[in-house]
Amino acid sequence: MRIRSILFMSIGVLLVSTAGLAHAAKSQDAGQAVHAYQEEAMSLSEQPADPKHPAEVKALRQLADALEALPQQPATVQAAVSKIRENADRIEKSKPTAIHSDWAKDALQSASEAIDSMRSTTPRGGDLDQRLTTAKEAIDKIDAKQPFLAQRETIDNAFVRVGDALAAAAQGAGAVSQAEQQPVGGQEETPPPETPPPPPPVEETPPPPVTVTHYTPMPRFNISAGGGVADFADDASRHLTTIGGMWDVRLLIGENTAFAGEVAYVGTANGVNNVMAQFAPNGTILGSSVEGDFRLQLPRHMFPVRPFGFYGIGWNHFDLVEENFRNPIAINSSDDAFVMPFGGGLQFDLGEHIGLDTRFTYRAMFDEDLLHTNNNGVPGVSSQGMSQWALSTRLGYTF
Repeated sequence: MRIRSILFMSIGVLLVSTAGLAHAAKSQDAGQAVHAYQEEAMSLSEQPADPKHPAEVKALRQLADALEALPQQPATVQAAVSKIRENADRIEKSKPTAIHSDWAKDALQSASEAIDSMRSTTPRGGDLDQRLTTAKEAIDKIDAKQPFLAQRETIDNAFVRVGDALAAAAQGAGAVSQAEQQPVGGQEETPPPETPPPPPPVEETPPPPVTVTHYTPMPRFNISAGGGVADFADDASRHLTTIGGMWDVRLLIGENTAFAGEVAYVGTANGVNNVMAQFAPNGTILGSSVEGDFRLQLPRHMFPVRPFGFYGIGWNHFDLVEENFRNPIAINSSDDAFVMPFGGGLQFDLGEHIGLDTRFTYRAMFDEDLLHTNNNGVPGVSSQGMSQWALSTRLGYTF
């Protein structure tokens, strides 16, 4: 009977010792995981800007590991861990042009909700409450509709504040403070004092140095082609010709930025009317120009419909073609002119790579010497103006 009692007591001591050692090991692992995440979060502001955000992806995965390693975790923590890892994978696998800040904010909010659910397990609720409130305020400052790199400092600060709250929760759960670990089996437990000693003061983590990162997105290119209607704007040329067509091919440099540049080939065709037919019957005035302009627009991702304005310069060549005969006193066979195009329009973003552009253009001509017939059909007068207006639409591809 005595041997059986000794055997049961030995087994009990062994089980208690094993449980104590397992708890101590898990607490130590959790403390190391929390510390590793805090160090990674503090170093984010020192990392170079990268549109794929590898440093923040690594920090999110370390945050998930730290939450998963905590002892006495509620069931909601594991759900948050899965969501954090899912958002980290999304950022890593997405295109550099994606927003990214929406996924980062969702992951940090999941972490704060998980930490919030742990308050019932920590005796240091007051300190945890304060740090958790600071973390939530930092997360709320993240604009999920703005690109990540445009607010990187705000997002990285939220990473640090979540680490502060996580450290307080981990300490309350017994994952940091060694004083709260259970005694190792085989040693006699000392009766607890009547009044427990006050908890050690929590060392405040100093805020990281503020580093302002100025990020300029890489310009994207858009090539487009389209057409529309065109007509002359000056009195004589308008009264002696008919409304015609126009076509163009454009290369836009900086499709995603506020300030961009365009180079284009523009063609126009306007036939002569019955008044001008006596001087060049069946004739058509063809225009060909090479132009460049500056474009001011709303950056991409702000709105799917973006207004823009432009102003530029170019060279234009006119040819009179298909006429049965030509009166040289009334009209020349060709001419070169200096052109200044300006106007405005709307850019419709139909997808990541496809866009539709519609615009109104006024093409002011200078030094033209093609038409020498006035609006009453009298030939032999001085050179008449050949400025044009055009309304056009084009489909483009962004790369």
